[in-house]
Amino acid sequence: TVQRAKEATDGVIAALKELKKSLMQHLFTYGPVPVGAKNFSPQQETEIGPLPAHWRVVRLGEVAEIRGGIAFPHEYQGRQGGKYPFYKVSDMNLLGNEIYMQKANNWLDEQTVRILRAKPFVKNTVIFPKIGAAIHTNKKRILTTDALVDNNVMGVTICEYEQCHPGYLFYWFESIDIGQFSSPGPLPSITVQAVKGAMLPLPPLDEQREIARILQAVDAKIAAEGARRAALEELFKTLLDQLMTGKIRVRGVIPTT
Repeated sequence: TVQRAKEATDGVIAALKELKKSLMQHLFTYGPVPVGAKNFSPQQETEIGPLPAHWRVVRLGEVAEIRGGIAFPHEYQGRQGGKYPFYKVSDMNLLGNEIYMQKANNWLDEQTVRILRAKPFVKNTVIFPKIGAAIHTNKKRILTTDALVDNNVMGVTICEYEQCHPGYLFYWFESIDIGQFSSPGPLPSITVQAVKGAMLPLPPLDEQREIARILQAVDAKIAAEGARRAALEELFKTLLDQLMTGKIRVRGVIPTT
Protein backbone atom coordinates (compact mmCIF):
# COMPACT_ATOMS: atom_id res chain seq x y z
CA THR A 1 0.00 0.00 0.00
CA VAL A 2 2.82 2.39 0.82
CA GLN A 3 4.62 1.47 -2.40
CA ARG A 4 1.47 2.20 -4.42
CA ALA A 5 1.11 5.54 -2.65
CA LYS A 6 4.73 6.39 -3.54
CA GLU A 7 4.11 5.52 -7.18
CA ALA A 8 0.92 7.59 -7.25
CA THR A 9 2.79 10.56 -5.77
CA ASP A 10 5.54 10.16 -8.38
CA GLY A 11 2.83 10.34 -11.03
CA VAL A 12 1.39 13.52 -9.53
CA ILE A 13 4.85 15.15 -9.40
CA ALA A 14 5.57 14.21 -13.03
CA ALA A 15 2.21 15.61 -14.13
CA LEU A 16 2.79 18.85 -12.22
CA LYS A 17 6.22 19.29 -13.83
CA GLU A 18 4.67 18.81 -17.27
CA LEU A 19 1.95 21.30 -16.34
CA LYS A 20 4.61 23.81 -15.32
CA LYS A 21 6.40 23.44 -18.67
CA SER A 22 3.16 23.99 -20.57
CA LEU A 23 2.23 26.95 -18.39
CA MET A 24 5.62 28.61 -18.92
CA GLN A 25 5.30 28.26 -22.68
CA HIS A 26 1.80 29.75 -22.53
CA LEU A 27 2.57 32.55 -20.07
CA PHE A 28 5.71 33.72 -21.87
CA THR A 29 3.84 33.78 -25.20
CA TYR A 30 0.38 35.10 -24.32
CA GLY A 31 0.76 36.48 -20.80
CA PRO A 32 -1.39 35.67 -17.73
CA VAL A 33 -4.58 34.85 -19.62
CA PRO A 34 -6.51 31.57 -19.18
CA VAL A 35 -5.30 28.65 -21.26
CA GLY A 36 -7.79 28.17 -24.12
CA ALA A 37 -9.13 31.72 -23.89
CA LYS A 38 -10.34 33.03 -27.23
CA ASN A 39 -9.69 36.72 -26.69
CA PHE A 40 -5.93 37.03 -26.31
CA SER A 41 -4.24 40.41 -26.41
CA PRO A 42 -3.20 41.42 -29.95
CA GLN A 43 0.09 39.78 -30.89
CA GLN A 44 3.26 41.18 -32.44
CA GLU A 45 6.13 39.41 -34.16
CA THR A 46 9.46 39.99 -32.43
CA GLU A 47 13.02 38.71 -32.74
CA ILE A 48 12.17 36.05 -30.15
CA GLY A 49 8.80 35.06 -31.59
CA PRO A 50 5.17 36.18 -31.13
CA LEU A 51 4.40 38.21 -28.00
CA PRO A 52 1.53 40.39 -26.78
CA ALA A 53 1.62 43.73 -28.63
CA HIS A 54 1.97 45.72 -25.39
CA TRP A 55 5.09 43.81 -24.25
CA ARG A 56 8.62 45.05 -24.85
CA VAL A 57 11.77 43.12 -25.70
CA VAL A 58 14.97 44.34 -24.04
CA ARG A 59 18.48 43.06 -23.64
CA LEU A 60 18.97 41.54 -20.21
CA GLY A 61 21.92 43.86 -19.56
CA GLU A 62 19.54 46.84 -19.73
CA VAL A 63 17.68 45.82 -16.58
CA ALA A 64 20.17 43.64 -14.69
CA GLU A 65 23.77 43.41 -13.58
CA ILE A 66 25.52 40.19 -14.60
CA ARG A 67 28.79 38.99 -13.06
CA GLY A 68 30.60 35.88 -11.95
CA GLY A 69 31.66 34.81 -8.48
CA ILE A 70 35.11 34.77 -6.91
CA ALA A 71 37.78 32.20 -6.16
CA PHE A 72 37.28 30.55 -2.77
CA PRO A 73 40.64 29.90 -1.03
CA HIS A 74 40.68 26.57 0.77
CA GLU A 75 41.67 28.10 4.11
CA TYR A 76 38.33 29.92 4.32
CA GLN A 77 36.18 26.92 3.45
CA GLY A 78 34.12 24.91 5.91
CA ARG A 79 33.27 27.73 8.31
CA GLN A 80 29.76 27.59 9.75
CA GLY A 81 29.59 31.04 11.36
CA GLY A 82 29.33 34.38 9.61
CA LYS A 83 27.04 36.85 7.92
CA TYR A 84 27.17 35.59 4.35
CA PRO A 85 26.58 32.11 2.94
CA PHE A 86 29.14 31.18 0.29
CA TYR A 87 27.58 28.99 -2.38
CA LYS A 88 29.24 26.54 -4.73
CA VAL A 89 27.53 24.73 -7.60
CA SER A 90 27.24 21.66 -5.36
CA ASP A 91 25.10 23.65 -2.89
CA MET A 92 22.38 23.81 -5.54
CA ASN A 93 21.88 20.07 -4.99
CA LEU A 94 21.22 20.33 -1.25
CA LEU A 95 17.77 19.31 -0.04
CA GLY A 96 15.72 22.49 0.33
CA ASN A 97 17.69 24.38 -2.32
CA GLU A 98 15.60 23.21 -5.28
CA ILE A 99 14.52 26.79 -6.07
CA TYR A 100 15.47 29.07 -3.20
CA MET A 101 19.01 28.94 -1.83
CA GLN A 102 18.50 28.43 1.91
CA LYS A 103 21.30 26.07 2.99
CA ALA A 104 25.06 26.47 2.65
CA ASN A 105 28.11 24.42 3.58
CA ASN A 106 30.30 27.52 3.92
CA TRP A 107 29.86 30.91 5.60
CA LEU A 108 31.98 34.06 5.72
CA ASP A 109 32.12 36.99 8.11
CA GLU A 110 32.51 40.59 7.03
CA GLN A 111 36.24 40.67 7.79
CA THR A 112 36.90 37.74 5.47
CA VAL A 113 34.76 39.32 2.77
CA ARG A 114 36.95 42.43 2.99
CA ILE A 115 40.12 40.33 2.83
CA LEU A 116 38.82 38.62 -0.32
CA ARG A 117 37.71 42.00 -1.72
CA ALA A 118 34.41 40.37 -2.54
CA LYS A 119 31.14 42.06 -3.40
CA PRO A 120 28.14 40.05 -2.14
CA PHE A 121 25.24 39.36 -4.45
CA VAL A 122 22.01 40.78 -3.07
CA LYS A 123 18.84 38.90 -2.21
CA ASN A 124 16.74 37.82 -5.23
CA THR A 125 19.78 37.39 -7.48
CA VAL A 126 19.34 34.50 -9.92
CA ILE A 127 22.37 32.18 -9.99
CA PHE A 128 23.42 29.30 -12.26
CA PRO A 129 26.57 27.31 -13.20
CA LYS A 130 28.80 28.99 -15.76
CA ILE A 131 31.64 26.53 -16.40
CA GLY A 132 31.92 22.91 -17.48
CA ALA A 133 29.43 20.07 -17.58
CA ALA A 134 27.37 21.68 -14.78
CA ILE A 135 26.00 24.11 -17.39
CA HIS A 136 24.08 21.24 -18.98
CA THR A 137 22.29 20.45 -15.71
CA ASN A 138 20.43 23.70 -16.49
CA LYS A 139 20.04 24.55 -12.79
CA LYS A 140 18.84 28.00 -11.80
CA ARG A 141 18.32 29.16 -8.23
CA ILE A 142 17.36 32.39 -6.47
CA LEU A 143 19.12 33.86 -3.42
CA THR A 144 17.02 34.37 -0.30
CA THR A 145 19.64 36.58 1.37
CA ASP A 146 22.79 38.49 0.44
CA ALA A 147 25.44 35.91 -0.39
CA LEU A 148 28.68 35.14 -2.20
CA VAL A 149 29.22 32.54 -4.91
CA ASP A 150 32.36 30.91 -6.24
CA ASN A 151 33.89 31.50 -9.65
CA ASN A 152 32.01 28.58 -11.24
CA VAL A 153 28.73 30.44 -10.70
CA MET A 154 27.18 33.47 -12.39
CA GLY A 155 24.66 35.84 -10.84
CA VAL A 156 22.03 38.06 -12.46
CA THR A 157 20.79 40.91 -10.25
CA ILE A 158 17.97 43.24 -11.23
CA CYS A 159 19.03 46.88 -11.14
CA GLU A 160 15.82 48.31 -12.61
CA TYR A 161 13.08 47.09 -10.25
CA GLU A 162 10.54 49.46 -11.77
CA GLN A 163 10.93 47.49 -15.01
CA CYS A 164 11.53 43.90 -13.93
CA HIS A 165 10.18 41.74 -11.08
CA PRO A 166 12.62 39.22 -9.48
CA GLY A 167 10.13 36.33 -9.57
CA TYR A 168 9.38 36.96 -13.23
CA LEU A 169 13.09 37.04 -14.09
CA PHE A 170 13.68 33.75 -12.29
CA TYR A 171 10.86 31.98 -14.13
CA TRP A 172 12.00 33.39 -17.44
CA PHE A 173 15.37 31.75 -16.74
CA GLU A 174 13.49 28.57 -15.83
CA SER A 175 11.87 28.65 -19.28
CA ILE A 176 15.15 28.71 -21.22
CA ASP A 177 18.22 26.50 -21.59
CA ILE A 178 21.30 28.32 -20.29
CA GLY A 179 23.38 26.12 -22.59
CA GLN A 180 22.49 28.57 -25.37
CA PHE A 181 24.85 31.08 -23.73
CA SER A 182 27.85 28.74 -23.54
CA SER A 183 30.83 28.82 -25.86
CA PRO A 184 31.75 25.61 -27.73
CA GLY A 185 34.87 23.66 -26.84
CA PRO A 186 36.18 20.98 -24.50
CA LEU A 187 35.36 23.16 -21.48
CA PRO A 188 32.11 25.04 -22.13
CA SER A 189 31.72 28.36 -20.38
CA ILE A 190 29.25 31.22 -20.18
CA THR A 191 30.51 34.78 -20.48
CA VAL A 192 29.01 37.90 -18.99
CA GLN A 193 28.62 39.43 -22.46
CA ALA A 194 26.63 36.47 -23.74
CA VAL A 195 24.13 36.77 -20.89
CA LYS A 196 23.94 40.56 -21.15
CA GLY A 197 22.89 40.22 -24.76
CA ALA A 198 20.03 37.81 -24.06
CA MET A 199 16.67 39.09 -25.30
CA LEU A 200 14.16 39.33 -22.44
CA PRO A 201 10.39 39.65 -23.04
CA LEU A 202 9.13 42.32 -20.67
CA PRO A 203 5.41 42.72 -19.89
CA PRO A 204 4.07 45.43 -17.57
CA LEU A 205 4.97 44.86 -13.90
CA ASP A 206 1.48 43.76 -12.87
CA GLU A 207 1.57 41.00 -15.48
CA GLN A 208 5.08 40.01 -14.41
CA ARG A 209 3.87 39.62 -10.83
CA GLU A 210 0.88 37.54 -11.93
CA ILE A 211 3.04 35.25 -14.07
CA ALA A 212 5.37 34.73 -11.11
CA ARG A 213 2.42 34.08 -8.77
CA ILE A 214 0.93 31.41 -11.03
CA LEU A 215 4.20 29.54 -11.39
CA GLN A 216 5.02 29.88 -7.69
CA ALA A 217 1.70 28.19 -6.91
CA VAL A 218 2.65 25.23 -9.11
CA ASP A 219 6.08 25.04 -7.50
CA ALA A 220 4.48 25.07 -4.04
CA LYS A 221 2.31 22.10 -5.06
CA ILE A 222 5.36 20.25 -6.44
CA ALA A 223 7.22 20.91 -3.17
CA ALA A 224 4.26 19.63 -1.12
CA GLU A 225 4.05 16.45 -3.17
CA GLY A 226 7.83 16.05 -2.90
CA ALA A 227 7.57 16.27 0.89
CA ARG A 228 4.78 13.65 0.81
CA ARG A 229 6.98 11.42 -1.37
CA ALA A 230 9.89 11.76 1.10
CA ALA A 231 7.61 10.94 4.05
CA LEU A 232 6.27 7.86 2.28
CA GLU A 233 9.82 6.73 1.53
CA GLU A 234 10.77 7.02 5.19
CA LEU A 235 7.60 5.18 6.19
CA PHE A 236 8.39 2.42 3.70
CA LYS A 237 11.92 1.97 5.08
CA THR A 238 10.67 1.95 8.68
CA LEU A 239 7.94 -0.61 7.95
CA LEU A 240 10.35 -2.80 6.01
CA ASP A 241 12.82 -2.83 8.90
CA GLN A 242 10.15 -3.50 11.53
CA LEU A 243 8.50 -6.27 9.54
CA MET A 244 11.76 -8.02 8.65
CA THR A 245 13.05 -7.90 12.24
CA GLY A 246 9.76 -8.97 13.78
CA LYS A 247 9.12 -5.70 15.60
CA ILE A 248 5.76 -5.70 13.84
CA ARG A 249 4.07 -9.09 13.46
CA VAL A 250 1.56 -9.90 10.79
CA ARG A 251 -1.46 -11.50 12.41
CA GLY A 252 -3.57 -14.20 10.89
CA VAL A 253 -0.73 -15.77 8.93
CA ILE A 254 -0.15 -19.50 9.49
CA PRO A 255 3.60 -20.20 9.65
CA THR A 256 4.88 -22.89 7.34
CA THR A 257 6.69 -25.91 8.79
